[in-house]
Amino acid sequence: MKLKYILVSFLVITLTTSCNSKRIQHSKTKQLDKRLLGSWKGFEENQIIEGVQSTWIQHRFDDGKFILLAVYNGDCDIETGAEKGEWWIENNLFYELHYSSGLTDIYEYKVLDENTVRFTAKKMSFKTNAKVYQFTDSRLKE
Repeated sequence: MKLKYILVSFLVITLTTSCNSKRIQHSKTKQLDKRLLGSWKGFEENQIIEGVQSTWIQHRFDDGKFILLAVYNGDCDIETGAEKGEWWIENNLFYELHYSSGLTDIYEYKVLDENTVRFTAKKMSFKTNAKVYQFTDSRLKE
């Protein structure tokens, strides 16, 4: 398990380095919660699709951009995905615009401590198996 996080962390660092040179200035009208900056990992099981586990690492930049790397495991069938987008805070809600779909997910969020944030979906761009889609992100140690 540690090896998986080391490999994914390496990918995040690699993508972060390559993405930094291509940053576009984020709109100054959108608010960011600086407590959410940096690299985070998360996990959910059976909430999006019954029998599927999702594990991800997301890096949120201080210009409002993000990159997301995910691994989906269902009955030993493993798929991976990568996404880019923008994030911001509006009316105390967390917004996440995905460039690949052009759609935005909206979450209530609660910072539990400096290394833990709980997200609860308000509006998702895709259907979920769970009545309430909720997960916790943990800050990756540097």
